[in-house]
Amino acid sequence: LYIKNYKIMLKDKNGTYINPVYLEEVYYLFTRNYALKMSKEERKEIDEKLKELENYVSNTLIKQNRKKYAINKAEEMNSKNFYRSYQYEEYEEYEEFDEEQLSNMGAYTTTLVRNQVKENDSRDAFILGNDAYSIEQNNGLIHMIVYSINYHNFIAKDSFIDRYLYECESKHEKVDDYFKGRMNFKVGNKYPVFAYELIFYPSGKFKELKVSKDIINITGKYVYTQSTDETKLIGDLYQKSVSKNGGFYSSFDTSRLNEHFKNILENSFVEFLQTERLPFIYYGYSKTLEDEKEYNMNNLTNILYDLDKASSREVVEIFSNDVDRYHYSNLPIPNGEYDLNILNPVSFLGLEIQRMLDDCYFNQRLYSNKERIHKLKLIYLAKYIKLVQELNKKIDYVDPNVIRMSRGRIKNRIRL
Repeated sequence: LYIKNYKIMLKDKNGTYINPVYLEEVYYLFTRNYALKMSKEERKEIDEKLKELENYVSNTLIKQNRKKYAINKAEEMNSKNFYRSYQYEEYEEYEEFDEEQLSNMGAYTTTLVRNQVKENDSRDAFILGNDAYSIEQNNGLIHMIVYSINYHNFIAKDSFIDRYLYECESKHEKVDDYFKGRMNFKVGNKYPVFAYELIFYPSGKFKELKVSKDIINITGKYVYTQSTDETKLIGDLYQKSVSKNGGFYSSFDTSRLNEHFKNILENSFVEFLQTERLPFIYYGYSKTLEDEKEYNMNNLTNILYDLDKASSREVVEIFSNDVDRYHYSNLPIPNGEYDLNILNPVSFLGLEIQRMLDDCYFNQRLYSNKERIHKLKLIYLAKYIKLVQELNKKIDYVDPNVIRMSRGRIKNRIRL
């Protein structure tokens, strides 16, 4: 099927065919099955078919880059590249990280960060849960700023901590709590920060996001139920915001409050990235729209009559729920539910956000030529495309939106 449809696509990329990228992924699903067993004759048959495709492509009047791409793909699908996988699981080697060394590096890094700004002027901020805020009313609007410690200048690429955080991301493991705890906000200390300013109308309706950098002094740590000027103002905003922007309101749960404002930040940050044309690694999943669920169920009605009750219930349950799962993407996820780590610099994605913003948005390299900034964005984009492919491969995820984009193309094109 792959070969047949690839040939059709080469003749007319706007014709009627099954997307070869989709068929390629189906093929790999079979090859990754450890129960796969093939005879020498079967392996030879597959390889001969692929060789025939290579010869067909070589003798077809198409652009050289399309020929090269198609031939490389055929070579990747050769049986020698997957046949032994049913016998030997491929174990990826990971670096060992000593907990004591990790803890010491965290403490050392935090000390460097604090010492850099301890004599600087600062803005007062407070902690609710693990998040740091400041809030004020100004010109009839409510300005609530939530902060992330600026760690990226102190954690170099491929350093001990950077490698550890990437390993946690690639293995989907939690960052060590003790290590992370040493790098969180502490009362009585100053920090250089990325400041995410959420601006609300007096009614609680969200207006806009502004992104900047600042230095803050943590004056106190509160719980949502404490009666201070700051908690009263943020608690009132929380109640109004849920009413105007949606969400879940709890009159006593600090984590619910933090989650509510984090959701607003993440959704507005996605818009900010698109407006500023910035490269990014999105992490989240696509929620199924209610209209789509209803459409699916209506089209299933006749089929369900032919199934037994147990099978019918199972099918209804599948189509009634979100079918996507958390994955990585270079593009905003349609109807996305995100977990972007914007406020969590002690994470691989959190550090990457800070590096990208400093280089591509705040122009930390002090480029005077806009063309050089654009080229830097393209360098980040190329790196992020490769990272997304690697991270999705580790979780066995194939992005259907990428497959849709690939129709008739030899590679996906993402433009800034």
